[in-house]
Order: sequence, then C-alpha cells, then structure tokens
Amino acid sequence: MSATNKSGTAYTYLKVPLTQNNVVTTNGKNLGYKGSYVNYYIANNKVLVPNYKDPNDAIANAKIQTFYPTRTVVGIDVRNLYENGGMVHCVTQQQPQ
Repeated sequence: MSATNKSGTAYTYLKVPLTQNNVVTTNGKNLGYKGSYVNYYIANNKVLVPNYKDPNDAIANAKIQTFYPTRTVVGIDVRNLYENGGMVHCVTQQQPQ
C-alpha cells in the first residue's frame, strides 16, 4: 500500500467490494463464489462494469464512476459469462484477422 510511481507520488487506492452474495446465473445455477467488479472495460465515453444482479452492483458502479468523471459507467449482466471463466475486459480484446 506504500507503492509510488516513478515520481514518488503515492497511488490512490479504491476499495471495490465483491458481490454480497454468490453469483447465480440467469438459469438459477449457484456458482458457489462471489463476483468481482474490477475486470471492466474502458471505452471512448463509457465504462462497462460487470454486474451480477447483486446489492453491491450499485456500490461498485458508483465507486468506479469516481475514477472516470467524463465517462458513463454502464453495468452489464455478466452472470452467464462469469460461469464460463470469461469477463468483460477479456472478451472485448482485439481479434487477429
């Protein structure tokens, strides 16, 4: 927590919660573990944040919004994607031609 950049300036840390509950897919399957909000995608004027239909979705979205005041945070339902081991940032990467 005492890390600094090359100029010696301390980093700002933002604590983002995990989901309050274990993730349950849209088909009702309980995955048995909580979801993370930190694998989000930054676009030109939006930030796509994983959401899980959980009480902590709104808290995480609001906290992440503070880092991107000129972009709009958009929560997207990733429950089924999460079950298969992917996440927003991972599946939005460039594809070779």
